[in-house]
Amino acid sequence: FRNGVSEPNAVNGGPPYGASLAGWLKHSPSFRMTHVNTPVRLESYGLASAIEQWEWFSLSSQLKKPVDFIVLPRGIHVLVRPSDRFVSQQGNVDWFDYWLNRRVNPDPSKQDEFVRWKDLSR
Repeated sequence: FRNGVSEPNAVNGGPPYGASLAGWLKHSPSFRMTHVNTPVRLESYGLASAIEQWEWFSLSSQLKKPVDFIVLPRGIHVLVRPSDRFVSQQGNVDWFDYWLNRRVNPDPSKQDEFVRWKDLSR
């Protein structure tokens, strides 16, 4: 919140209805998903965060855009558990290496992940 106004409302000129709806249609990424052309890896920490990010995942999936959705149920914004940090950081390295360089990590335990990503790139 900024000065009592939620950040999305402040950025888009008000709530997503009435006179300020035009601002949302023009600026909100959720209303402009057809313009997203980059593979997106979503990470959520906790179930509330997963619900907040579901819209992007759902819309991207419906539009057949490459999207991956990782949920760390016990994670917090600054990941403190080593296992959560590893999943996040190594997952990001693998994701970017695949989408930018088309490199596949040879680790046999990760092959299902790369098969899934290859299917997303079609």
